[in-house]
Amino acid sequence: MILTSFVQSIYHFCMKSPLFVALFSVFNSYSQQAFPTFGDSAQWNVLISFFGSAGVTSSYTYEKDTVFCGYSYSKLLTQSSSDVYVRTDNVRAFMRTTSNCSDKEYLMYDYSLGPGDTAYVGYNLSWGGGPDTTPMVIQNVDFVTYFGVSRMRMELLYDSNNSGQLFEPMYWVYGIGSLTHPFYTYECLHDGCELTFTTLCYHSDQQQLYQNSSYNGCVVSAGGLGASEWIDDISIFPLPCVSDLTIESSISAITKVECYATTGVKLKEFHFTAGNKQQINVLDLPQGTYFLLIETEKGKVVRPISKV
Repeated sequence: MILTSFVQSIYHFCMKSPLFVALFSVFNSYSQQAFPTFGDSAQWNVLISFFGSAGVTSSYTYEKDTVFCGYSYSKLLTQSSSDVYVRTDNVRAFMRTTSNCSDKEYLMYDYSLGPGDTAYVGYNLSWGGGPDTTPMVIQNVDFVTYFGVSRMRMELLYDSNNSGQLFEPMYWVYGIGSLTHPFYTYECLHDGCELTFTTLCYHSDQQQLYQNSSYNGCVVSAGGLGASEWIDDISIFPLPCVSDLTIESSISAITKVECYATTGVKLKEFHFTAGNKQQINVLDLPQGTYFLLIETEKGKVVRPISKV
């Protein structure tokens, strides 16, 4: 396509120009912003794997648009009691975890950068207890085509185990997000969490615009703990927890909860006769990260928890 070739040629000369990124977004009819918002009717499907075995597919969508701190934010429909707000423009996207304007706003994406530049992005924001930002260094920038749309792609490296070495790869795609997880800043990317994420699909206005070529569909499950497709109605609080932990489902009764160490060893098992809201006690567990296999009348789901 002549126009695409022309844009790519310009990009090699204007690698770090925000003006160029804005120009590129105008050419891209499917995305005029760095990251989708509520108005795009955006939906991402993400494969979440625990310890390389148990896998569930989680669907991410926005709940609404809201205005505070002088900006318009899209509020993510989360699978916990936490809030996630996202705003974007032609070049960057940002995340907040509260609507308090005195709290920090974190960088998610910055497409004005070029190879060798560093983006200081939000990190493990749902967990706390460690650094809330981490450096990601851009390695390469090119263009890829998904479903007939040419998009800018950035290859980055970051440190996933506090070793001081940047070795873990991640790809950002303009108008879609990270191919690891679109809301990666909120999730636990640290090796100690034993979680891996893979963006499977992206749809806008019910039109598919991305498909991970390693998978045949948008819903994938794996073996291990036997978790099925993600159940979006589960809430767990408080997190992090000290002793009592409440697990609540808005539509189905919770029948059993199993607690696993990050090594995959089962530590506790709780059975319930009925009820959508159950409580378990983990006071005797050491501080650290654990996984709950939650069984309801609608299916099973694996959820991580943090014990302090």
